Amino acid sequence: MQSDNNTRTMTKRLSPLSYMEIFWWSCINSGAWIIQSTFLTYKVRLIINLGIILLYCLIHLINSGINNNFVIRTTNKKSIVLVFVLVLLLAFNINNEDSSQIGSYLEIILMMLSGLFICQKYTYQDFTKVFINIILVISIFSIVFTVFGEVIRPHISNFPLVEGQFGVSYRNLYVYMFPTFSPIRNSGIFYEPGAFQFFLNISIYMLMSQNKFKKHLFKFVIFAIALYLTNSTTGYLVFICLLIYYVLQQQGGGSKHEIAKTLIVSVCMIAILLFFVTSSTVADNFFTKLSMEALLRPDSTSLRISALLAGIYLSFDNFFFGVGFTNYWQQINSYYGLVGRNIEVATDTITYGISIFGIAPVLLLLVGLFKYTGQEPTRLLNRIVICIAFVILLVSQIYINRSIIYILMFYGYSCYKRQKTKAFINTRY
Repeated sequence: MQSDNNTRTMTKRLSPLSYMEIFWWSCINSGAWIIQSTFLTYKVRLIINLGIILLYCLIHLINSGINNNFVIRTTNKKSIVLVFVLVLLLAFNINNEDSSQIGSYLEIILMMLSGLFICQKYTYQDFTKVFINIILVISIFSIVFTVFGEVIRPHISNFPLVEGQFGVSYRNLYVYMFPTFSPIRNSGIFYEPGAFQFFLNISIYMLMSQNKFKKHLFKFVIFAIALYLTNSTTGYLVFICLLIYYVLQQQGGGSKHEIAKTLIVSVCMIAILLFFVTSSTVADNFFTKLSMEALLRPDSTSLRISALLAGIYLSFDNFFFGVGFTNYWQQINSYYGLVGRNIEVATDTITYGISIFGIAPVLLLLVGLFKYTGQEPTRLLNRIVICIAFVILLVSQIYINRSIIYILMFYGYSCYKRQKTKAFINTRY
């Protein structure tokens, strides 16, 4: 068995290719829309992803022949992949899916395999370092374009126009998705502000859970500003959970210097928390969206809640094998009488996954994410708070076909194993 790779990789610098690879899987294949209106159409991206995964598999087979221990170490994850794929194929056949949906199933399998290979190729420390830096750069660009948006708006008419969800559209500036509506909400490079807040909150959680928070306050401030500019109700809720989690996580002990630093940071966190709770802009936006009057309006929040309710009904009625992609829209709109409107967009990872494939693959995903939230020792209350944050994230967007969710899932299984073995295994290609 090789030595712990935490110490080993601390001295290594990751190449630009590593940054590109992680950016490709964690962002481009996870909701980034800067590739819209380019040659990277859905089919082209699917072919590229298939080629990359096949290359990974070839390298894996070569590695397996050279190092038999590699096969042994990844057996648990391979079992997860095998069960996931078999359940998807079973759901495809049981639900009599149309042949046109093969691409949708293939995409999900590729996203899951990308999570496996990223987890095997990069240690969690390496991945989080690159991921946080990528989101930091995206956040800085997004803050500049959002703050100075009205000044920039007259000069971007020649950039490609991209149609988004709920009738909104964006100008693709390639480093920022500039909304054509006002007031400007910060979407970063993603398809909507609600998607960007996921990456911001995950980055903040990574800083908090790895004890990097005190050393990287600048990054936290940038993430917090970018998140504030998204004007995302979900983002604010999750952010508040993360702040509560961090304050609860701080415990006494250590040197006077560490205690003083913890106290200062905790006070800052409480101040930010109070700002988000008491800010008239945030509070008005938050409570207006959750009012009964707002739920009857055809805006994104009310549509999401209606879609969530219909998804709950559909997932419970088709709990084991789902209804498949082909029958999904017809089936979910059969609950019109219960939710009072037609459902035009799905917005929830959990009920959507169960409705399409059944409970088994969704359960594998949720268990991995649950393990991911427990990567560091913590008290029960802290664990409950962070799990609530992740549940809110999952019910706000669909990530079932996004590679980032599978990357976190496999790191969850790996972190759990690390706690048991007290060591990482270095498995680089």
